[in-house]
Amino acid sequence: MTTDLVHELEDAKKESARLREENERLRALLGMPRADEPPLKAPIEATLFATREALPEVDVHSPMAGKVALVRSLFRARDDVYALRWASTRTNKAGYSPAVAGGWAGRGGPRSYLPMTDEVIEEHLVGAKTVGVYPLLKGDACWFLACDFDGPAGA
Repeated sequence: MTTDLVHELEDAKKESARLREENERLRALLGMPRADEPPLKAPIEATLFATREALPEVDVHSPMAGKVALVRSLFRARDDVYALRWASTRTNKAGYSPAVAGGWAGRGGPRSYLPMTDEVIEEHLVGAKTVGVYPLLKGDACWFLACDFDGPAGA
């Protein structure tokens, strides 16, 4: 080996050692185990669906109960609350807020959040209301899926 190659190899080994030390420092700052240690807990199995069962077969002619079942099988979200879309003609702003009993008109007093039910999903599917979900679950787990069943340009 030539002297230049020996120096390059030594420099590369030093840089590799420096990067390993930096990785360990960053792992410690983040509370992660060392690279040569096993993970603290088993990784979460990645899946979009709550069960391993086949998805319900649904088309435009399916009964509403089948369509609601499909939506419930695809979306994992809190059942104790859902979001309701609002739009202000005065400010031209729009967004989502938690659905509450009696609506948001009037201020004061505690509010009672409305739960996500099959009826709410059905109203969403027929276009009677536009709802959203709160995907952050217990234990800070989050499953989120966005899809459009209307087809191109709402056809």
